[in-house]
Amino acid sequence: MNFNLYDQVRYHLRLSSSRLQDSNEDATKNIKRIKRAVSGLKSKKEIAAYIKQQQIDFIQYRASENNSQVDEILFFLETYFGAYLDKSQPISSLGKSKLIETLSFLHKVRDEFKSLNTFLEKVLWPILYPEKHKDFSIHQAEYLLYLHSKWVNEFIPSHPDYNERELLRFLISSNYNTYSFFNYITKQVDMLYENETNNDLKLTGLKDYLSQVSRIPLCVNLGFSQEYPSIKIMLKEWLEDEIKKCSKEIKKNKPEKYITDTKHKFEVDLSVDQMAYLTKLFYTSKIITNKSQLEVIQLVKKVIRTKGSNDISFNSLNNKYYNVEDKTKESVRIILQTMLKQIQ
Repeated sequence: MNFNLYDQVRYHLRLSSSRLQDSNEDATKNIKRIKRAVSGLKSKKEIAAYIKQQQIDFIQYRASENNSQVDEILFFLETYFGAYLDKSQPISSLGKSKLIETLSFLHKVRDEFKSLNTFLEKVLWPILYPEKHKDFSIHQAEYLLYLHSKWVNEFIPSHPDYNERELLRFLISSNYNTYSFFNYITKQVDMLYENETNNDLKLTGLKDYLSQVSRIPLCVNLGFSQEYPSIKIMLKEWLEDEIKKCSKEIKKNKPEKYITDTKHKFEVDLSVDQMAYLTKLFYTSKIITNKSQLEVIQLVKKVIRTKGSNDISFNSLNNKYYNVEDKTKESVRIILQTMLKQIQ
């Protein structure tokens, strides 16, 4: 038969699918067949397509038959063609056994974590007891090998008597980015300030915690979870959001400071003309109920910073309030229409 390379890939895929039905075919024959097929492929793209399909086929077959021969083939693929595999798929039983043998630190760490914090042990369960996870993935196995190397060669030599705080910093720097770990840390922060009535102190504490997290070096792009971003990004976004909430609460409780202090103003993406006309619309529509229009204009001048104008001139604002150009009306009409479209 005269096949081009893509025909060969499709041919081998069909062939492997049919041979999966033969439960008597042993691992050695399958491994030899895979090696022959790969030797006939010339590009990495073709090899990747072939190997990935073999992986999926054998995983599906193992799920239905629980065949130890199939597990041996999957271990062969992991060992010799790991770069081409779908790493979100479960690791073979043989691969997991070899992984556990390699992780010399596990038994000691399990005992140490029990003495630190029972709840933290549950959060770290996936990396402490990988053998108990049926669907432990190839990606997670690679991460665990990385973590083991970093623990043995970097963390323990510099922290022989580590405490929980040092452990958390290590896990953040190692990008242990599970949601349960993220949730554990954020709850710890919440507990620090749950009884704090002074929002200024709380804000200072949150900013300090954000600064500490920002200074932790993230040593690798590899994370335990492929689903979430890095744990550092998750924590920074959460802390920044908490800081914003706390700042708003402080401003709400001290409004006079922010109205009279010209350093604190609402910044709007509007021209002075547009701001003046919108203010007039709010007044004439009786949304703003101050009796004096002069008072309204003065307040807008105090608390608003417009596009291109840090300090609005009272005379300019007053003039544009009473003398509205047609082009300003049209631009404000478009702004209001855009806002209406956001109401669903």
